[in-house]
Amino acid sequence: MTRKRKKKPSHSSQDPTKVLLISYWPLLDYSQAGYGPGQVKHLTSQDAKDTLIAALTPAEDVENHATACLWCQWPARQADRPEGWPDLDIADGAFFPVLILPRGPEIATHLRAWSEGEPEDWFDLIIDDAYDAGDTRYCAVLMPRPGRSIDRWRLGYRLTHDHDVPDDWTYEIVFRPLAFGAAQSPTYAHIRHRLAPVGGRLPVGILDESVFLTHAADPRTLPQEQVEILGAFSRGDPAPARAWLDPFLADLTCPPPGSPLGGKGWINPNVKPENN
Repeated sequence: MTRKRKKKPSHSSQDPTKVLLISYWPLLDYSQAGYGPGQVKHLTSQDAKDTLIAALTPAEDVENHATACLWCQWPARQADRPEGWPDLDIADGAFFPVLILPRGPEIATHLRAWSEGEPEDWFDLIIDDAYDAGDTRYCAVLMPRPGRSIDRWRLGYRLTHDHDVPDDWTYEIVFRPLAFGAAQSPTYAHIRHRLAPVGGRLPVGILDESVFLTHAADPRTLPQEQVEILGAFSRGDPAPARAWLDPFLADLTCPPPGSPLGGKGWINPNVKPENN
């Protein structure tokens, strides 16, 4: 005996036409904030939106902009890889970013759980710069794929409401990606043409800021086994993310207080510029 799926309900005046959907947000407890799959958030006005986003406040103090970025090379031989690094299908000697973050291990664990243990399926690595315009600013961003968040939410809605999401509902997606940006970087300038192209795959690592600062005078002494490799990510096309990337690059030199980018500069005073 098969069970027929219920038809979509007819709309009432209180049915939302736009859903506020929270995608990736570092260390956010989604269930506690009330943004679990299938939970409907009505967007009827800007005030309503501001009130809903205010529920993210407990996670506002979690830094998503990396203190620094180390560019590393993937070891050619498995025997040369630090203990705990996964076996990835990556070209020998490929350059890849390691993001230096406060609470790095916690963020890595949360990100894996949020992406259901498959971060490579939920994020793209976007590397963008302004070099072609004669500028030296660049950024590396682990950008969530919005379609995956929408699909998961729609499935959760179906399971909790026993019917599909109405076809005319739209989504406004809020996210806070892990990112690093620098106004200038001799290291990046040297390797930018040697990175995997758009569509290629690069590892991404996370290292706790406290470990990095202990070895900042000479990054070669870093305990590489403490770098957590999240996986091998597809290098995404920056074009669809221009609305996020352009202001991010423009504000790199000194983000103003209250800016979504935060109120601090991008070169940590304890870090030599060539390490950025």
